Amino acid sequence: MYRLSFKNKVGLIADGSKVTIYQPFNGRLIVFYDYTPKGIFNCPKGTYYTRSKLKVVKAKVKKIVLPKRERIFAIPKDVAIKSTKTKHKCVIHKASNTIYYDRTFFKDLTPTEKYFIFCHEIGHYLYTTEHKADLYAANCLLKSGYNESQIAKLPFKTLGDNQTERKIKMLNAMINKKKLIKKNVR
Repeated sequence: MYRLSFKNKVGLIADGSKVTIYQPFNGRLIVFYDYTPKGIFNCPKGTYYTRSKLKVVKAKVKKIVLPKRERIFAIPKDVAIKSTKTKHKCVIHKASNTIYYDRTFFKDLTPTEKYFIFCHEIGHYLYTTEHKADLYAANCLLKSGYNESQIAKLPFKTLGDNQTERKIKMLNAMINKKKLIKKNVR
């Protein structure tokens, strides 16, 4: 098994076969990326393991053209993140710039799933609409080096059973990338 460690996001190219990349999590390796990629795919900074032979190249720059803001708040430089016991999975308190998350719900989430949720909450500085905050979170993950296929799965892992419409909207947004995603734009 190969150990990969990146200080910044990178692009990777495989030999055309299926690629499985693992990430350390809670003392074990979990699947981080499991696809047969076509061409270059991105990987965020971090440490990973794989059996695949991969070539490191310049990352593809991707971002979503976000909808017009619904709020006039500025995103603060520092947002505190605090664990609590709450009926909500996660909520942002804009007056104190604090995100409160439910420790019971979060204990089994992967770092990627947590990052998606926290970015979604930050998106509420700009948007009241849940789907638009989801798009903001997707954009954060794209810029960090996550791939559309990984992002499309996150709502299915982090939202409740009664959130089917939001899950489908995010899946469609990642599939319909011609309208939302600008590739190689800085």
